Amino acid sequence: MSMSSRLESVIAASKASQEDLRNGTPSHIPSNNFQPQRLSETADRHYTHSLAPDQDILDHLQPGSDNYFSTSGATNSISVEPIPSPDSEQDWGSWIGLDDGNDLSSAACFSNECHPLFDLVPSLGLAHTEPDVPLTLPGDPVPDTISPGEMFAGGSPELLISAAGSDSSGMSARGKVRSHDFDDQDEEHVDSITKNLTSRLGRLQIAEDGQPRYYGATSNLHLLHRGPSSLCRPNLRTVVTHGEAAIARAGLQWKGDAEYEETLVNLFFSWHNALMYVVDKPIFFKERQQFRSGHYTNLYSPALENAIYTIGAAYTDRVHPDVDGPTDEFFGFRTKALLDIEIDSPTIATAQALLVLSSHEAAHARDSRGWIYSGMAVQILSDLGLHLNLAQDFSKFHNTNSSAAEVALLRQNLFWSANTIDTLWGAYSGRPSLMKRLAHNIPGPMPSANYAWEYYTDEYSTMNFPKDFDFHAAAHVHAHLAKLMAVFARVSEVLYSGVPDVQEDIEKFVAKSDADLQDWLSSLPPALRVDYSSSKSRTAIYLPAVLELHLIFNECVILLHRPLIAVDESSRLSISPTHRNAAQSFSKCVQAAQRVCQLLTMFRQRYGLRRPHHQMVHVTMTAGLIHVFQMCITSTGSAENQKAQQSFVTCIQSLGEMGQTYKSASRALDVITSLGQSWQQDDLAGRRVKWPKLQ
Repeated sequence: MSMSSRLESVIAASKASQEDLRNGTPSHIPSNNFQPQRLSETADRHYTHSLAPDQDILDHLQPGSDNYFSTSGATNSISVEPIPSPDSEQDWGSWIGLDDGNDLSSAACFSNECHPLFDLVPSLGLAHTEPDVPLTLPGDPVPDTISPGEMFAGGSPELLISAAGSDSSGMSARGKVRSHDFDDQDEEHVDSITKNLTSRLGRLQIAEDGQPRYYGATSNLHLLHRGPSSLCRPNLRTVVTHGEAAIARAGLQWKGDAEYEETLVNLFFSWHNALMYVVDKPIFFKERQQFRSGHYTNLYSPALENAIYTIGAAYTDRVHPDVDGPTDEFFGFRTKALLDIEIDSPTIATAQALLVLSSHEAAHARDSRGWIYSGMAVQILSDLGLHLNLAQDFSKFHNTNSSAAEVALLRQNLFWSANTIDTLWGAYSGRPSLMKRLAHNIPGPMPSANYAWEYYTDEYSTMNFPKDFDFHAAAHVHAHLAKLMAVFARVSEVLYSGVPDVQEDIEKFVAKSDADLQDWLSSLPPALRVDYSSSKSRTAIYLPAVLELHLIFNECVILLHRPLIAVDESSRLSISPTHRNAAQSFSKCVQAAQRVCQLLTMFRQRYGLRRPHHQMVHVTMTAGLIHVFQMCITSTGSAENQKAQQSFVTCIQSLGEMGQTYKSASRALDVITSLGQSWQQDDLAGRRVKWPKLQ
């Protein structure tokens, strides 16, 4: 059917709806009987057309042919029949029953205390009402807001008056359309329309792919968005239909090996995910089972699974006979091929896959690609509305094996995990954070009630821990890390923005931020604290994520005070600290760098340095530069100089061991050793400015 034919059908249906309303004949309403659909059935129903256009169609649409320009003005249509986008597996109409009208109408307020109204059902208009449903229900209250159907009818005054003055009314896509006296309610309707138009708040809408997405007020799509029932039907791919073909074209087929895959998944959750908690382990396994049984879920995707394999493969020397070359790169390429399809209709799992994959790219020193992947994940979060507190609204779209409370907590924690990764990526690459200006009202991160860390290196691995060892403390690490990043984000913005300083008193800001960091450290529960005393550091056992948390904290201290460690009276820079403040900042930098070495030693003695989070590479390099600098400005043979040399060797050895897993560690090792040689060969190094003595 051509676009012009479709428009004629719509016009005819609209006229028929008007006649039905005048005659008191109701139209059709979607059934409330929800039947789960299988992925294969959905794919067969929605993808009967190939994405590649037939040559006959292309010839038919060449300039000069009669059908090149349709009467609707759609000049970019390739095929005669538009390729449908993949609707959701849910029957959206079933979510709003006859008893839900009050909830939806009462939600239509635009005060600060209420969430914006949003559409739950993609099919709009009066042509979809059902003839066997009574139009007026006894005792129904008058809705406070105009329904999408009434808004559609508002384009025709005759139809609007006919619909309002009739003894019967239809069911709108959002709920019930109840009869009322138009003359008595005219002022309320006008006021409702005005509120809809002038509201600054966005809402969730069902997009063309059948999934709820957030549209702000400036998009105009928050007012009326037909989603899958729209005349605009973009060509969208799904992994279910197009994934295997994309993998085959790339030559990345994987036959599957359950035992090997389980090893990779366990390595990921044991060594990578514990720090930032991007993926909820129980939810991942439940949603993977739902997907494999043929049902849709937005909390699992093949791209996410392959991204997890990618990280896990980096933590093992075990190779697979079906994979040529590094296994982590193999699964990374598979992830990228699948992500190219998933981004047509991204989900929470897509954002998780991008965050995980960005770590893989950082580990391989592909900074630009990793930085971009992290940014894509941030954009998907706002696309899904995860930056706003819409938990109650999202509950209307619940279609997973996990409980609504579990999913709400997952969205909440994912937002803050993404913020943590974005902030650390800013430090790692020296670039501005993408989320620092993102307005949000999402609640803070929360620990998972059922999460406990598990030690794993392979199926035969064992390690003895004290009987009272608190494995559940790992569930709190990501929440405290997010709070730490709130402080460090301000440090990055003020001190490392890359533009001339606009704050007059940098020293005052550094002092305030240092106090904030110390307050954060004091707020840690006992299970997340580290004792640096020599006796405890040799015998105490800490979770890997706890040691990594303190490594990041000490790097934050170094980066906060590093700009103030020297007094250059001849400098025209806006930062010129006093001798006293410079001495304090230098002392804090050295102390933090030494503690980094202590933490690395603890980690190495207990777990080895093959599997720390890749962010520890940057922490070690930052501390190593402080030790190199101290070696240059202190007298050879002095106690300070010897201590700096010992700490520098610790950093070199740590980066060398991490280099077995991360190429970025080899690069960091090259940087600090090269700078060490260059600075020590400079006879004037440390003599151009006045360096304070350690306090």
